[in-house]
Amino acid sequence: MIEKKLLIIDDEPNVGRSLTRVFVGAGYNPSAIVSVASGREGLETIIQGNDPDVIISDVQMSDMDGPTTYHNIRKHYDSVGKIAPPIIFLSGGMSEVQTAQMQNLLPFEALGKPW
Repeated sequence: MIEKKLLIIDDEPNVGRSLTRVFVGAGYNPSAIVSVASGREGLETIIQGNDPDVIISDVQMSDMDGPTTYHNIRKHYDSVGKIAPPIIFLSGGMSEVQTAQMQNLLPFEALGKPW
């Protein structure tokens, strides 16, 4: 069983549940997967001591978008002298122009949601 800790941040509950099922089906320990419904919840989860190995986050969320969440998580890790975990962004509604703009701002690749 894979023990890497995952933090899934998506404001659509069905997406969080679907991603959890995918990772559990791939051999991840279900208790090592935390799924939250907002960027603020994701940040709070980390501040409370849940240090994931990887973060998977939606880009477009109502309370705090993905890039803002990423910057706040990085700021937290910098303040405690740790390296932030890698983040994978998923989006089902970004245009190619928006994706290119985001990639210019942040050091990552964006993946489209497969549904």
